[in-house]
Amino acid sequence: MAFKRNNNVIDSPINNFATLNPLFNGYGTSVFSNGNLYVAGDSSNWTDSVANFYVSSGKWYWEILPYDQYIAPGIADIAFVSGSSGHTGSNQITLYGSSGELDGDVSGTAATFDETNIIGFLLDMDSATRTLKYYKDNSLIGTVNLPTGYTQVTPIMHLSGSATTYTKLN
Repeated sequence: MAFKRNNNVIDSPINNFATLNPLFNGYGTSVFSNGNLYVAGDSSNWTDSVANFYVSSGKWYWEILPYDQYIAPGIADIAFVSGSSGHTGSNQITLYGSSGELDGDVSGTAATFDETNIIGFLLDMDSATRTLKYYKDNSLIGTVNLPTGYTQVTPIMHLSGSATTYTKLN
């Protein structure tokens, strides 16, 4: 008897969607739930989490619903190594919600955000100038050019150690 080949759900071995990777040995203690689409931090340390796969081409979009402004979402290069420097370390590009600062391998400001906002990311790995665009409630708030060494990237989420925080990803 042969197996039928049909996919009954849109997330399948043929069409995978990113979730956060609970196997990533990040800084601090992250707690995952809801199919690894929610991540909670720990009140004593910054925590960091990355998605479950890296991309080197294509155009990608994702959103987060932060619990508060003390988070720093963005992207991490495959060379990223988790550590105590948090969202300001190398091989990553992050936006800190409390101050609106762009950190990691870029600098500048975009806009602050908090639990009342939906933050969107548009990653373009196909254009000659590869970019990451940040959106706040569907309005563009910043664009950064990826450093030339960024060949494979994944979403990253840093959560502050100042309070137990969590974030929902889509």
